[in-house]
Amino acid sequence: MSSSGRNSGANSPLSFADKAAETIQKNFRGFKDRLKVREKAAFNIQQLIEYSEEQDHLNLNKFFLRWIKLIKHTDNEEINRYISSSIQDDFMKIGESDIKIESNYTGIHLSEEFNQDDFEKLVNSFRNEQILHTRYVIMILNRAIDYLKSLPNINEINCIEDPEPEDRDNEFKVNVVGDLHGQFIDLYTIFDLNGFPSKKNIYLFNGDFVDRGAQQCEVLLTLLYGLVFYGGKYNSFFLNRGNHEDYGCSVRFGFKEEVMTKYCLYSKLLMKKCAQVFVLLPLMSMVYQKNNKHQINRILVVHGGI
Repeated sequence: MSSSGRNSGANSPLSFADKAAETIQKNFRGFKDRLKVREKAAFNIQQLIEYSEEQDHLNLNKFFLRWIKLIKHTDNEEINRYISSSIQDDFMKIGESDIKIESNYTGIHLSEEFNQDDFEKLVNSFRNEQILHTRYVIMILNRAIDYLKSLPNINEINCIEDPEPEDRDNEFKVNVVGDLHGQFIDLYTIFDLNGFPSKKNIYLFNGDFVDRGAQQCEVLLTLLYGLVFYGGKYNSFFLNRGNHEDYGCSVRFGFKEEVMTKYCLYSKLLMKKCAQVFVLLPLMSMVYQKNNKHQINRILVVHGGI
Protein backbone atom coordinates (compact mmCIF):
# COMPACT_ATOMS: atom_id res chain seq x y z
CA MET A 1 0.00 0.00 0.00
CA SER A 2 2.70 2.44 1.00
CA SER A 3 4.73 1.62 -2.13
CA SER A 4 1.80 2.25 -4.43
CA GLY A 5 1.07 5.43 -2.48
CA ARG A 6 4.58 6.73 -3.12
CA ASN A 7 4.33 5.91 -6.83
CA SER A 8 1.00 7.60 -7.15
CA GLY A 9 2.46 10.65 -5.37
CA ALA A 10 5.41 10.74 -7.73
CA ASN A 11 3.09 10.71 -10.72
CA SER A 12 0.55 13.10 -9.27
CA PRO A 13 -0.66 16.08 -11.35
CA LEU A 14 1.19 18.43 -8.98
CA SER A 15 4.60 16.84 -9.67
CA PHE A 16 3.96 16.93 -13.43
CA ALA A 17 3.03 20.63 -13.12
CA ASP A 18 6.24 21.34 -11.20
CA LYS A 19 8.34 19.60 -13.85
CA ALA A 20 6.50 21.42 -16.63
CA ALA A 21 6.98 24.78 -14.91
CA GLU A 22 10.67 24.03 -14.39
CA THR A 23 11.08 23.07 -18.05
CA ILE A 24 9.25 26.21 -19.22
CA GLN A 25 11.37 28.45 -16.98
CA LYS A 26 14.57 26.79 -18.19
CA ASN A 27 13.59 27.22 -21.84
CA PHE A 28 12.50 30.82 -21.24
CA ARG A 29 15.79 31.70 -19.56
CA GLY A 30 17.64 30.13 -22.47
CA PHE A 31 15.51 32.13 -24.92
CA LYS A 32 16.26 35.40 -23.04
CA ASP A 33 19.99 34.62 -23.04
CA ARG A 34 19.97 33.92 -26.78
CA LEU A 35 17.99 37.13 -27.37
CA LYS A 36 20.56 39.17 -25.43
CA VAL A 37 23.38 37.66 -27.50
CA ARG A 38 21.53 38.52 -30.73
CA GLU A 39 20.85 42.08 -29.57
CA LYS A 40 24.49 42.58 -28.65
CA ALA A 41 25.62 41.17 -32.00
CA ALA A 42 23.17 43.41 -33.89
CA PHE A 43 24.38 46.46 -31.94
CA ASN A 44 28.04 45.64 -32.67
CA ILE A 45 27.29 45.19 -36.37
CA GLN A 46 25.44 48.51 -36.48
CA GLN A 47 28.34 50.26 -34.75
CA LEU A 48 30.86 48.74 -37.17
CA ILE A 49 28.79 49.85 -40.17
CA GLU A 50 28.38 53.38 -38.78
CA TYR A 51 32.06 53.83 -37.97
CA SER A 52 33.20 52.35 -41.29
CA GLU A 53 30.90 54.76 -43.18
CA GLU A 54 32.21 57.73 -41.18
CA GLN A 55 35.81 56.58 -41.73
CA ASP A 56 35.18 56.34 -45.48
CA HIS A 57 33.68 59.82 -45.42
CA LEU A 58 36.69 61.18 -43.52
CA ASN A 59 39.15 59.66 -46.00
CA LEU A 60 37.16 61.04 -48.94
CA ASN A 61 37.07 64.48 -47.31
CA LYS A 62 40.86 64.43 -46.83
CA PHE A 63 41.31 63.40 -50.46
CA PHE A 64 39.29 66.35 -51.78
CA LEU A 65 40.95 68.79 -49.37
CA ARG A 66 44.35 67.77 -50.75
CA TRP A 67 43.13 68.39 -54.29
CA ILE A 68 41.65 71.79 -53.40
CA LYS A 69 44.94 72.85 -51.81
CA LEU A 70 46.77 71.66 -54.91
CA ILE A 71 44.43 73.58 -57.23
CA LYS A 72 44.64 76.73 -55.09
CA HIS A 73 48.42 76.79 -55.48
CA THR A 74 48.26 76.74 -59.27
CA ASP A 75 48.48 79.90 -61.37
CA ASN A 76 45.05 79.41 -62.86
CA GLU A 77 43.28 82.62 -61.77
CA GLU A 78 39.94 81.46 -63.14
CA ILE A 79 39.93 78.36 -60.92
CA ASN A 80 40.92 80.39 -57.86
CA ARG A 81 38.21 82.94 -58.62
CA TYR A 82 35.64 80.13 -58.90
CA ILE A 83 36.65 78.64 -55.55
CA SER A 84 36.54 81.99 -53.72
CA SER A 85 33.17 82.91 -55.28
CA SER A 86 31.69 79.60 -54.15
CA ILE A 87 32.66 80.51 -50.57
CA GLN A 88 31.65 84.20 -50.69
CA ASP A 89 28.29 84.02 -52.42
CA ASP A 90 26.09 87.12 -52.71
CA PHE A 91 23.17 84.87 -51.87
CA MET A 92 24.56 84.66 -48.33
CA LYS A 93 23.79 88.35 -47.81
CA ILE A 94 20.03 87.73 -47.77
CA GLY A 95 18.63 88.58 -44.33
CA GLU A 96 15.36 87.69 -42.63
CA SER A 97 13.93 91.11 -43.47
CA ASP A 98 14.32 90.33 -47.19
CA ILE A 99 11.92 87.38 -46.95
CA LYS A 100 8.20 88.08 -46.81
CA ILE A 101 5.74 85.95 -44.88
CA GLU A 102 2.93 84.69 -47.09
CA SER A 103 -0.68 85.36 -46.12
CA ASN A 104 -1.45 81.62 -46.11
CA TYR A 105 1.31 80.81 -43.59
CA THR A 106 -0.33 79.13 -40.58
CA GLY A 107 2.71 78.54 -38.38
CA ILE A 108 3.94 80.46 -35.36
CA HIS A 109 5.43 83.97 -35.43
CA LEU A 110 8.54 84.88 -33.45
CA SER A 111 9.64 88.19 -32.03
CA GLU A 112 13.02 89.65 -32.96
CA GLU A 113 13.79 89.77 -29.24
CA PHE A 114 14.37 86.20 -28.07
CA ASN A 115 12.27 85.35 -25.01
CA GLN A 116 10.95 82.50 -22.87
CA ASP A 117 7.43 82.53 -24.32
CA ASP A 118 8.69 82.24 -27.89
CA PHE A 119 11.02 79.39 -26.91
CA GLU A 120 8.16 77.40 -25.41
CA LYS A 121 5.98 78.28 -28.39
CA LEU A 122 8.71 77.03 -30.73
CA VAL A 123 9.08 73.75 -28.84
CA ASN A 124 5.32 73.09 -28.86
CA SER A 125 4.97 73.90 -32.56
CA PHE A 126 7.79 71.50 -33.45
CA ARG A 127 6.17 68.87 -31.27
CA ASN A 128 3.06 69.26 -33.45
CA GLU A 129 5.30 68.85 -36.54
CA GLN A 130 4.80 72.39 -37.83
CA ILE A 131 7.36 73.83 -40.25
CA LEU A 132 8.89 77.14 -39.19
CA HIS A 133 8.89 79.89 -41.82
CA THR A 134 12.18 80.52 -43.63
CA ARG A 135 12.28 84.09 -42.34
CA TYR A 136 12.45 82.90 -38.73
CA VAL A 137 14.91 80.12 -39.60
CA ILE A 138 17.34 82.67 -41.05
CA MET A 139 16.77 84.94 -38.05
CA ILE A 140 17.72 82.15 -35.61
CA LEU A 141 20.76 81.12 -37.67
CA ASN A 142 22.02 84.72 -37.97
CA ARG A 143 21.62 85.37 -34.25
CA ALA A 144 23.32 82.07 -33.44
CA ILE A 145 26.27 82.86 -35.73
CA ASP A 146 26.75 86.25 -34.10
CA TYR A 147 26.54 84.73 -30.61
CA LEU A 148 28.88 81.83 -31.39
CA LYS A 149 31.54 84.22 -32.69
CA SER A 150 31.82 85.62 -29.16
CA LEU A 151 32.37 82.21 -27.53
CA PRO A 152 35.69 80.47 -26.83
CA ASN A 153 36.52 76.99 -28.13
CA ILE A 154 35.99 75.55 -24.65
CA ASN A 155 32.80 76.23 -22.69
CA GLU A 156 33.25 76.90 -18.98
CA ILE A 157 30.26 75.85 -16.89
CA ASN A 158 30.52 77.37 -13.43
CA CYS A 159 28.54 75.54 -10.74
CA ILE A 160 30.48 77.14 -7.88
CA GLU A 161 29.38 80.77 -7.77
CA ASP A 162 25.69 80.72 -6.90
CA PRO A 163 23.71 83.29 -8.96
CA GLU A 164 20.81 83.00 -6.49
CA PRO A 165 22.38 82.62 -2.99
CA GLU A 166 19.04 83.36 -1.36
CA ASP A 167 17.52 80.28 -3.03
CA ARG A 168 18.93 77.46 -0.92
CA ASP A 169 16.26 74.94 -1.86
CA ASN A 170 17.43 74.47 -5.46
CA GLU A 171 20.98 73.34 -6.12
CA PHE A 172 22.84 73.45 -9.42
CA LYS A 173 21.83 70.74 -11.86
CA VAL A 174 23.74 70.11 -15.10
CA ASN A 175 21.82 68.05 -17.65
CA VAL A 176 24.29 66.50 -20.12
CA VAL A 177 22.44 65.30 -23.22
CA GLY A 178 24.02 62.94 -25.74
CA ASP A 179 23.31 62.33 -29.42
CA LEU A 180 19.85 63.55 -30.44
CA HIS A 181 20.27 62.87 -34.17
CA GLY A 182 17.14 64.70 -35.21
CA GLN A 183 14.80 62.96 -32.74
CA PHE A 184 12.76 65.93 -31.55
CA ILE A 185 10.45 63.83 -29.40
CA ASP A 186 13.52 62.89 -27.31
CA LEU A 187 14.40 66.56 -26.87
CA TYR A 188 10.83 67.39 -25.89
CA THR A 189 10.77 64.54 -23.36
CA ILE A 190 14.05 65.73 -21.82
CA PHE A 191 12.63 69.23 -21.32
CA ASP A 192 9.39 67.75 -19.99
CA LEU A 193 11.19 65.62 -17.39
CA ASN A 194 13.91 68.08 -16.33
CA GLY A 195 12.26 71.45 -16.93
CA PHE A 196 13.31 74.34 -19.16
CA PRO A 197 16.72 75.93 -18.59
CA SER A 198 17.17 78.45 -15.79
CA LYS A 199 20.01 79.96 -13.76
CA LYS A 200 20.48 76.72 -11.82
CA ASN A 201 19.05 74.24 -14.34
CA ILE A 202 21.87 74.05 -16.85
CA TYR A 203 21.85 72.15 -20.15
CA LEU A 204 24.86 70.86 -22.07
CA PHE A 205 24.14 69.19 -25.42
CA ASN A 206 27.13 67.08 -26.35
CA GLY A 207 27.06 67.05 -30.16
CA ASP A 208 25.40 65.09 -32.99
CA PHE A 209 22.22 67.17 -33.17
CA VAL A 210 21.53 66.40 -36.85
CA ASP A 211 21.45 63.47 -39.31
CA ARG A 212 19.28 60.34 -39.40
CA GLY A 213 16.16 61.57 -37.56
CA ALA A 214 12.91 62.94 -38.99
CA GLN A 215 13.15 66.42 -37.38
CA GLN A 216 16.78 67.42 -37.70
CA CYS A 217 15.99 71.03 -38.62
CA GLU A 218 13.69 71.38 -35.63
CA VAL A 219 16.23 69.97 -33.18
CA LEU A 220 18.99 72.27 -34.45
CA LEU A 221 16.79 75.39 -34.46
CA THR A 222 15.52 74.69 -30.94
CA LEU A 223 19.05 74.25 -29.62
CA LEU A 224 20.31 77.40 -31.35
CA TYR A 225 17.39 79.48 -30.04
CA GLY A 226 18.04 78.12 -26.54
CA LEU A 227 21.76 78.84 -26.88
CA VAL A 228 21.20 82.48 -27.80
CA PHE A 229 18.45 83.15 -25.25
CA TYR A 230 19.36 81.06 -22.19
CA GLY A 231 23.08 81.14 -22.90
CA GLY A 232 23.08 84.89 -23.28
CA LYS A 233 20.71 85.64 -20.39
CA TYR A 234 21.50 83.00 -17.75
CA ASN A 235 24.69 81.34 -19.03
CA SER A 236 22.80 78.06 -18.62
CA PHE A 237 22.71 76.60 -22.15
CA PHE A 238 25.76 75.12 -23.88
CA LEU A 239 26.49 73.21 -27.09
CA ASN A 240 29.47 71.01 -27.93
CA ARG A 241 30.32 70.18 -31.51
CA GLY A 242 29.94 66.55 -32.60
CA ASN A 243 31.42 64.79 -35.62
CA HIS A 244 28.05 65.13 -37.42
CA GLU A 245 28.19 68.92 -37.10
CA ASP A 246 30.16 69.00 -40.32
CA TYR A 247 29.02 70.07 -43.77
CA GLY A 248 30.31 66.98 -45.55
CA CYS A 249 28.92 64.62 -42.95
CA SER A 250 25.51 66.31 -42.98
CA VAL A 251 25.38 65.97 -46.78
CA ARG A 252 25.96 62.25 -46.58
CA PHE A 253 23.80 61.32 -43.58
CA GLY A 254 20.57 63.15 -44.36
CA PHE A 255 20.57 66.68 -42.94
CA LYS A 256 21.01 68.42 -46.30
CA GLU A 257 18.24 66.29 -47.81
CA GLU A 258 15.84 67.36 -45.06
CA VAL A 259 16.75 71.04 -45.49
CA MET A 260 16.13 70.75 -49.25
CA THR A 261 12.78 69.05 -48.64
CA LYS A 262 11.48 71.58 -46.10
CA TYR A 263 13.09 74.78 -47.42
CA CYS A 264 13.75 73.96 -51.07
CA LEU A 265 13.97 77.54 -52.42
CA TYR A 266 16.43 78.72 -49.76
CA SER A 267 18.12 75.39 -49.02
CA LYS A 268 21.50 76.52 -50.44
CA LEU A 269 21.50 79.62 -48.24
CA LEU A 270 20.42 77.69 -45.13
CA MET A 271 23.03 74.97 -45.61
CA LYS A 272 25.81 77.55 -45.89
CA LYS A 273 24.62 79.26 -42.73
CA CYS A 274 24.41 75.89 -40.96
CA ALA A 275 27.97 75.17 -42.10
CA GLN A 276 29.00 78.47 -40.47
CA VAL A 277 27.25 77.43 -37.27
CA PHE A 278 28.99 74.05 -37.29
CA VAL A 279 32.53 75.45 -37.54
CA LEU A 280 31.84 78.02 -34.79
CA LEU A 281 30.56 75.52 -32.22
CA PRO A 282 32.79 75.01 -29.15
CA LEU A 283 34.69 71.72 -29.16
CA MET A 284 34.30 70.79 -25.49
CA SER A 285 33.09 71.95 -22.08
CA MET A 286 34.67 72.10 -18.64
CA VAL A 287 32.27 71.82 -15.69
CA TYR A 288 33.41 73.28 -12.36
CA GLN A 289 31.63 72.13 -9.20
CA LYS A 290 32.30 71.63 -5.48
CA ASN A 291 32.28 68.19 -3.90
CA ASN A 292 31.27 67.28 -0.34
CA LYS A 293 34.71 68.28 0.96
CA HIS A 294 34.35 71.74 -0.63
CA GLN A 295 37.03 70.88 -3.15
CA ILE A 296 36.60 71.97 -6.77
CA ASN A 297 36.05 69.20 -9.31
CA ARG A 298 36.71 69.79 -12.99
CA ILE A 299 34.80 67.56 -15.42
CA LEU A 300 35.68 67.56 -19.12
CA VAL A 301 32.81 66.80 -21.51
CA VAL A 302 33.65 66.18 -25.18
CA HIS A 303 31.91 64.28 -27.97
CA GLY A 304 33.42 60.86 -28.69
CA GLY A 305 33.61 61.49 -32.43
CA ILE A 306 35.73 64.60 -31.86
